[in-house]
Amino acid sequence: MAHECVLKCGNVCDPSGTITQSKWESLQSKSKAWVGLDKFGDIHNRIPWKDGPDAYHMHNSCYITISSATNLKKAQQRKQKRDDLAQGSRSSQAAGSGMCSDISGEPAPKRLRSSVGGPLHDKTMCVWCMKGADVKHPRRARNKLFRLNTLSAWRAFKRHPVLIEDTQLRDRLLRLIESTTALSDPFAADIMYHHGCWQKYINHFQEHEIRSLQSLLADYKRIVSDYGYKVGDVKSSYLKELIINEYQDTVGFKERSEKNKSEWVYDVRGGGDYIEATMSSLGITDEQLLQNVAQRLSKKVKDTPSITWPPRVDDLEEVDEVCELLVQLLTWLKQPKRKSADLSPTTLSLASMIAYYITGRRNSTVINLGVNVHGVTRSKDLMETLHKSGVCISYADTLLLYDHWALVDVEASATCPHKVAEGKPSIVIVDNDDFKIDKLTGTAKGAHRTNVMFLQPESYEMKSDSVPLATLAKKELSALLKQKCEDLTQLQQYRCPPGSTSEPPARTKAAPPANGTAPQQVRSVILALSRIDIDGTKQPPEEQKVPAYSGFQSCYHPPLDKSKPYYHATYDEPPSKSVMYDIMVKIVVAMREKSMPFSFLVGDMPTYKTVVQLKAENPEMFESIVPILGAFHQQMSYIYAVYKRFKGCGIAETLVAAGVVVEGSVDQALRGKHYRRGIRCIMLWRETLLRARLKKVLECEEQSEVDRSNLEILRNALTETQEVLAGAHNDLREDDDIKNIVNKVYEKPGTDTGDFWLSFLEMTDPLVQNVEACHARNGPEYLSSTYDMLPGLMAYDNHDYGRWLPDYWAMLSSLSDEQMIFFNDHFSQSMTGLPYSCQPLDLWIETTMNLNSKLKLGWLQLLQNEKQLFSTTRNANNVARVKAAVKQHLRCQRRNRKHVECQPARMKKDEQAVQDLQSCMADFEAEPFDESNPALRSLQSGLVASPELVRDFKLALQDGRTQAETMLQERVFTKTKTLTATIHKNKRQNFASQQIPVSSGASMTAAHMEKSGLAALMDLAEGSGLIKLDTVLEGRVTDECLSMYNVDGSMRKTCKSKMLHLFNRDPAPEKTQNYIAIVDMGLVWRLATPTPEDRETVKRDGSQYRWSDYLDKICNIISSRHTGTRLIILVNDKYDGPHSIKDDEHDRRAARHGHIPKVFPKPEDTFPGAVEFNKIMTSSANKVRLQKLLKEHMGRQFARGSCEIIYCEGETSTNLSTDTVSEDFGFKQLEADTMLLSAYAKLRTENCNDVVVLDSEDTDVYVQAAYVSHQLQGVLLIKHKNEFISCSAMLPEQVADIIIPLHVITGSDHTSGFYGHGKKKLLQKVITDAEARGLLGHVGESLELRDEVKAEMKTFVLSKIYAEDVATCGQARASRWHRMKKKNTVRLPPDDDTLEHHLQRTNYITYCQSHYGLAEHPSPIGHGWDMMNGKCRPVRHTLPPLPDLLTLPTHIDVSSDESSDDDDSEMSASTDSDE
Repeated sequence: MAHECVLKCGNVCDPSGTITQSKWESLQSKSKAWVGLDKFGDIHNRIPWKDGPDAYHMHNSCYITISSATNLKKAQQRKQKRDDLAQGSRSSQAAGSGMCSDISGEPAPKRLRSSVGGPLHDKTMCVWCMKGADVKHPRRARNKLFRLNTLSAWRAFKRHPVLIEDTQLRDRLLRLIESTTALSDPFAADIMYHHGCWQKYINHFQEHEIRSLQSLLADYKRIVSDYGYKVGDVKSSYLKELIINEYQDTVGFKERSEKNKSEWVYDVRGGGDYIEATMSSLGITDEQLLQNVAQRLSKKVKDTPSITWPPRVDDLEEVDEVCELLVQLLTWLKQPKRKSADLSPTTLSLASMIAYYITGRRNSTVINLGVNVHGVTRSKDLMETLHKSGVCISYADTLLLYDHWALVDVEASATCPHKVAEGKPSIVIVDNDDFKIDKLTGTAKGAHRTNVMFLQPESYEMKSDSVPLATLAKKELSALLKQKCEDLTQLQQYRCPPGSTSEPPARTKAAPPANGTAPQQVRSVILALSRIDIDGTKQPPEEQKVPAYSGFQSCYHPPLDKSKPYYHATYDEPPSKSVMYDIMVKIVVAMREKSMPFSFLVGDMPTYKTVVQLKAENPEMFESIVPILGAFHQQMSYIYAVYKRFKGCGIAETLVAAGVVVEGSVDQALRGKHYRRGIRCIMLWRETLLRARLKKVLECEEQSEVDRSNLEILRNALTETQEVLAGAHNDLREDDDIKNIVNKVYEKPGTDTGDFWLSFLEMTDPLVQNVEACHARNGPEYLSSTYDMLPGLMAYDNHDYGRWLPDYWAMLSSLSDEQMIFFNDHFSQSMTGLPYSCQPLDLWIETTMNLNSKLKLGWLQLLQNEKQLFSTTRNANNVARVKAAVKQHLRCQRRNRKHVECQPARMKKDEQAVQDLQSCMADFEAEPFDESNPALRSLQSGLVASPELVRDFKLALQDGRTQAETMLQERVFTKTKTLTATIHKNKRQNFASQQIPVSSGASMTAAHMEKSGLAALMDLAEGSGLIKLDTVLEGRVTDECLSMYNVDGSMRKTCKSKMLHLFNRDPAPEKTQNYIAIVDMGLVWRLATPTPEDRETVKRDGSQYRWSDYLDKICNIISSRHTGTRLIILVNDKYDGPHSIKDDEHDRRAARHGHIPKVFPKPEDTFPGAVEFNKIMTSSANKVRLQKLLKEHMGRQFARGSCEIIYCEGETSTNLSTDTVSEDFGFKQLEADTMLLSAYAKLRTENCNDVVVLDSEDTDVYVQAAYVSHQLQGVLLIKHKNEFISCSAMLPEQVADIIIPLHVITGSDHTSGFYGHGKKKLLQKVITDAEARGLLGHVGESLELRDEVKAEMKTFVLSKIYAEDVATCGQARASRWHRMKKKNTVRLPPDDDTLEHHLQRTNYITYCQSHYGLAEHPSPIGHGWDMMNGKCRPVRHTLPPLPDLLTLPTHIDVSSDESSDDDDSEMSASTDSDE
């Protein structure tokens, strides 16, 4: 909000321009001197000084102006001048009136006649142009006649004729001046002029300085005497000679007609400086000149007052009083011709530092800079360096100042900060602060403290009225402060009162919230609709204009009031009962002193439990203290409950594969230990699931025009006003159509997979609503979300938060009206005042008081020095005020900040993340709501959930809801059982706890495998020391190499499509008419899958959807996708081979279903449902029969078409237009991916020069096309949506040469990826690294893998993927092992045995794909695959998990199916802000 400056300067002040009491008193005294003068003449009499400065604001520049003695002197001179002119005007008017009385009745005014002929002047005309006023345009100021009536104007008029070149005009004016000068009053001549003529003659004259020689002689004598030289009898002729010698022909002299008058001296160019010429001719040295200036300047600087030491913080917020002469000197040093002083922050700061250097007295500038540097860096060396440079005060002075301020503060109030408001409830936050000592956390002695902080809105803050202490010596001040510190934190052992109980009382029964999470569901769906196009399709990430969830909410929420923390105390031990009792007693005393009605005491779960118990044991003493559980810790605990339910389902692997979070942080993020990352991961995953649900819902739902209009407004979130966005959002929130869409989104799909992933949305709704309520400060929704968290917490964390949260919710629901109003307005508060920026109260202390001890340099020493720690914490707000003062004085303008998610780069990043997650699900073939795959399985590994696991997932949240209701009835509303009575911990299952058969024949979980491997490794290599670690790690330490394979032996999948982000996919300029299309029939089959809309359309006709409808749709898709072709080649996968490198994948798909029937489809038969169709398509024999049926149907459809169509099926091809069979496009290959490029090579070898278009969405085809397009002549395009992309332009040639081996070695359809190493980052590295390209340059040159090629590939894996500059896998694994803080074999490089088989498969696949001209591919057996039970299986390893000489220790117990870290429910979470 802007305010008017109290000095009426005409400009507005921002709120920072407040006036302190001392400045107000100074202004009152200084304004007296300005009474009657211009500019500030009425200030003193106009301002009601008794009201005080609170309601007024003032610019610092205005204060400097009114305080300037020079400005005051000039104003007095101007007043004297006006008085003199007024006196002259009155006398001239008197003379003029007498003249008029003598000549009254004459028809024309008198004219002065020239002796040479013609009038000298006519009183009705301009003296220069001899024209009268403009009668036609009387309002034009430039054509009016003005009377010359001031002495300054008369003096300028007398001097100006010397420069007039018109001889006649100059002579006339000279005679007029002579005749007028003879009069006693020069104004009696009534000389008139036009404004324009005055500008032309007089102002032009003033640009050329003109002086009399006599006046220059007087200046010369004064200057010489000022420099200490004696002045004798100097003649004007001597000065004239000096000037001529200096300026030569640039100076002119003009004799004057008056007798005894010296010559006029003027600059023929304009602007000459004769004083400089005089001094230069005298020969005064620079040293003498500076010495004379320094004496006077030094005296002026020393006479300038400065602040007292040690100063108050209020004094430091004011601008220094600086020497005006020094400021003028600094101005002229930079701008010698500047007339006014430069009052910029740079000049004023420099003047203050020079004054500090001259006088040695500390002023505001150097003190503020010292405090600012210390507050930011806490570096003694830096402060001493700057102090010796004269920039700031010393390090010792800074610490002394801190001690002084802390002592003043503690003298003002020992129980609470003295600026806490009186008569208002207080908020006290307590937290356990654990910090690092010698790289140990949490267990070292002295590694815990209890921090206490008060929090209140800035508007509540009381003004400081503390009296400064008497100046004490440094030792005395330090000793006194140390004693005060010991007195404040001295504890006595708490003893429970006799007969008391720690059981909280029964709560008043409260009804469950009415709406639950319904408001949050509506908000989430509205956002998801806003971030996609109107038709429900996704848009390019760079075109996304709607921020993610928090950024979107900030766009339509209003700004908030800012709050301020007050660091109060820190105890040298954890928050035990004794510590908390001492804190609560002091709060009671503070409430009595400050007349507070009640106080909120906030803490995490252990602190909250202690406060509840102390209040139960001392009900009367602590009656007015309300315990509050920190929402930040509550949210982290609930995140952990979500993690325990969905652990092992593939969320972590998918997030890593999509590049949302790195593999080292994903587990900690999903557990809630990395709060901001965890929230972001959950939000992105929710949006991915919501888009999948909306895609199906919008296929059957039509949006109204009103909804479309409102959604279009929300899509302009960054350009529309807050009011418009809020109105559109409110309209959508109340719209029945939107509510209907929300209901369908949250409707149970009815499949195990769909219900499981919908439960993720349902379980995270309370979490997101709780976060939303905290950011928007919505108390009712916070209470509602807390209640809705109970089922999840009771199911997965019933021994801690599940026990205490029901009682907390009931306690909040039973608050008094006054307490509830205060809670709703203050349970979260804003640090910045920006919209949607409130934070939970416990997060305040984590990000302020606690964060300092974890990050800032020197805090470890502070934490071990009680006095210095007390001084530092108590002065946090003082340091912040000094920092703000420095920024204000330097005019550091802070731009209008927006939420981080509103930045264009972040919007693109978030949209890209959602689309990458969708791509990963597609690459993993794990669509969460795919009705054709109803069996519940994990995303990345495809592990099918057991019936027991599915049943547990379905019952867990229902059981949790039942347990929560029982808890409320038995232990909260009534005391049938005590709250602290035993609760048996729930044992819930998840994918990570499911037993999986492994290669050794046993069954174990992933945690078992990891634990057993780590235990053996630690015992054999690091425990006994009998064998080197790299020797052990040369082989596997687990049944499977977990960095490349899942626990069940399936390959680790990677997101292949992310590699395409680095491909150039701009539309090709080539024309695409009469081209040849080579179509991947696998893509057409997927596009033709019947949608619910297809089936519904047929049902409206009264018939059922049949196989013929499906076949017609396939034909229509082919025809519509390629309308400008002359030849279409349809390429099918070969399914009737004896074996395939996809056997392993086919068997895993078939294992998801039970009995797979043999189907002989006929066009007139009813088409099966989605689930049945997916089951049928897992059989290769069924696919062969379907291919045959499709071929017959297409033969009838395209028999008479204008476009020739060739249908390829393995070794034969059929021309459907002529019904002829040939081997022209027959290939003995198993996959359509390679056959597409072989068909293209066949066309080029037959001298076909037509444009060829590949129609496939498979990443493998893009990779092969990028390579082949550089090997063969001709235009090769690939169809992407409705555009055509040039394959040769996708990658540079040197990258395209190795793109196939790079793609295969990092994970393709037939090879596994490396955990945590995405394809996109590796391609970025290879593009810029010629060495990396060289290591892959020989892969696939021959079918047999040569030793030197294998060595190069191993080097690429170890050095480029894992960044280990070693020779062997064992050394690389050992090196990585030593660097890992949390040991995990998943993140190790693969062992040598596993990697060798992977490299063999890479070489084989690369050979087949790079030799695109092969009609028949060689057998994969012996090249990374082997025949097992008649199936072609990938060889994962041939050696046992540990070297032959090692065995698993018999004392290792791996019987438990829960990893140890799952037993921790109370998170010691970090508050990382990397997002």
